[in-house]
Amino acid sequence: MTAVGGSLFRLAIGAVPFLLPLMFQDAFGWSPLKSGVLVVAVFLGNIAIKPFTGPLLRRFGFRNVLVHSALWSAVTIALCGLVTAHTPLVLTALILFASGVFRSIGFTAYNTISFVDVPPGLIGDANTLTTTIQQLTMGLGVVAGALALRAGPDCQILRCDGRRAHCLRRGVLPRRGGRAVCSDRVGAAGT
Repeated sequence: MTAVGGSLFRLAIGAVPFLLPLMFQDAFGWSPLKSGVLVVAVFLGNIAIKPFTGPLLRRFGFRNVLVHSALWSAVTIALCGLVTAHTPLVLTALILFASGVFRSIGFTAYNTISFVDVPPGLIGDANTLTTTIQQLTMGLGVVAGALALRAGPDCQILRCDGRRAHCLRRGVLPRRGGRAVCSDRVGAAGT
């Protein structure tokens, strides 16, 4: 069951590091350097929380930590959908940092609990299987993000004619099949 829950978690957030640079560069017109530096905030959040994840798990238990990390990961992904080219960079970086924190907590909790019922003699095999599943679902998350970009007849990559509210609904977690990630770059070619 942990493999399924962890896989769904990884699938849902696996596309974020793929889609954020696209949004920053193609939609906002930012340089690759500016985009990359901002995306680093996600990974700084991943690293910064590591020393505190064990104590969080011991204090609040796996169930509470997993539920809250999934909830707050979803919130931070939604907040990424609200970011515009005009959002202060510090606020954008804080949102991305928080996203990294919650995804790291979720990853650590799922990775830890996945071995709880495995007999000591099978840990090596379980680790191989778990690692393969993790990499597969992270890759599938990127695939889902790429498909979301191209899905639907009205999809024009990373364009939304300036309607930011639609971008959130049509964003990283597409709904009503065929809606795509888009931006608020008004005046872009073809808008």
